[in-house]
Amino acid sequence: MTTSIWSFAKRAEPTRSGLVTARHPLAAAAGRELLRAGGNAVDAAIATILATGVVHPFATGLGGGGLLTVCGPDDGAASQTLDYRAEAPAAASPTCFELAGEPSVGLLGWAGVAGRANEIGPRSVGVPGTVTGLLAAHDRFGRAPWSDIVGPALVLARSGFETDWYAAMMQASHLEELGRYAPTARAFLRDGRFPYRPAMVGDGDRFRQPALAATLADLAAHGPDAGLRVGESIVTAADGGLITADDIRDYQPRWGAAVPVPFRQRQVYGPAHGGLYELLLRVLDLLPTAELPPVSTGRLHLVIEALRRCRHFESLHLGDGAAEAWRPAYPGLAAEMAAGIRVDARTDDWRDAEWARPPGAEPRPVAGPGRTAHVCVVDAAGTAVSLTETILSSYGSMVTTSSGFLLNNAMFGFVPVAGTPNSVRARARAHSNMSPLVACDGKGRPSMVVGASGGMWISSAVCQVLTALCDFGLSPQDAVDLPRVDVQHGRTFVDANCPDEVVAGLTALGHDILLRERSLSATNFGNVSAIAVDESGVRRAGLEPGALTASAAA
Repeated sequence: MTTSIWSFAKRAEPTRSGLVTARHPLAAAAGRELLRAGGNAVDAAIATILATGVVHPFATGLGGGGLLTVCGPDDGAASQTLDYRAEAPAAASPTCFELAGEPSVGLLGWAGVAGRANEIGPRSVGVPGTVTGLLAAHDRFGRAPWSDIVGPALVLARSGFETDWYAAMMQASHLEELGRYAPTARAFLRDGRFPYRPAMVGDGDRFRQPALAATLADLAAHGPDAGLRVGESIVTAADGGLITADDIRDYQPRWGAAVPVPFRQRQVYGPAHGGLYELLLRVLDLLPTAELPPVSTGRLHLVIEALRRCRHFESLHLGDGAAEAWRPAYPGLAAEMAAGIRVDARTDDWRDAEWARPPGAEPRPVAGPGRTAHVCVVDAAGTAVSLTETILSSYGSMVTTSSGFLLNNAMFGFVPVAGTPNSVRARARAHSNMSPLVACDGKGRPSMVVGASGGMWISSAVCQVLTALCDFGLSPQDAVDLPRVDVQHGRTFVDANCPDEVVAGLTALGHDILLRERSLSATNFGNVSAIAVDESGVRRAGLEPGALTASAAA
């Protein structure tokens, strides 16, 4: 390299007790508090994600939605998932947004809509699922009192906390958009105008959220009844959009059996929403990545070739409910993809395959949540939870309710034209790369919990970390630290920390490489966290080194 690049290190102590990872240290501490008070993994995960919505409201909150995977201590086959993502209102349709040109996709969603109406403002808001979903998860699996679970988030909102550097950067980066809506500016900017300041020479500014604190106090005391009042504030704030009171009332989280994916003598369990992770893991399982050095031209070439095929398939076939269609339609798909990958060259002959041709429409790349938040938990009994939540873009729709939380901009995740599996339609949930996974050993015991935030980077990052854990027996921190690659919209991205000779080797094999840094501010290659449990029961965390992501042991 001719210039300097960022390089980070992070270390988490192993433990035999319960363990939590979260996007922010204060959120991880909230989960630890529940575990120490006798709560289980689900209790701790809910407490952690609620606290995350307070300390990093630009990433998640009561106005969003998510995916949860829960696996008991010794019966992976009974793993459950909960899909409580935001969904399109009943009035939504493929023609509900006026186009200002040809739509195009970015990291987070779809551009090309007149006035950015699918991205910012009340028409961009989907029906949130967070409150309904978390209450449903607690009702089925929770052990601690609901009020205790909400408690840590309530304290953070009421008493406030010192602004961290990342939150200050996010406020400054989105100052213009935040200022478009007076309630949002009042809630999230200092004096309604300026970013809160992080610690520099002195202490950072204290950020308090009194309206959100009142809502959390109501939610802690009254549960579902408070949820109805939250719903009323959503409809009021989204006035001028598509959401109605009926949408809020009719919303239902989707329970289901976790999807089992065989991988390296393990079973990996994840949500049944049709995410990329399932196909990508099935292809990687058939490739000899374990026979090559972790950071080598040969191994990264195989991963890139798998991603190129899987991403193309994703752009054609994936959307809400589409998995039930493509699994029986292409039963040998992973084997066909893997068989066509050459170890010595980048190839394109696979584009002639039936699965690679558009089914009556041109390929439409997919977008994904950008400012997501992920939580991993393994409790003392061995139950594992992997949970990812989002309000989609940073600060979602930029619309804030009177209850003190931001609303998602889930409509930004849909293709704003007809004819694709991910086109806007009533009651649909936009295709998502969120990949909260739990891997079980041969005895059905959870041994790895992995997930990430980071939009389109999520599925690829999670699968690469899981592959590194399985192929090389690395610690979770070493697996997270490894340089990663990705393929998006036909472009191949490689971590700038890859050695020069590896990058040169990939170029020689025919790859057109774009180097990207895993810097402090960017979402390049995702923000991954993981927990691994060894045979003796010791838990170890792996945390994205350049992010605030943290672990907390009970």
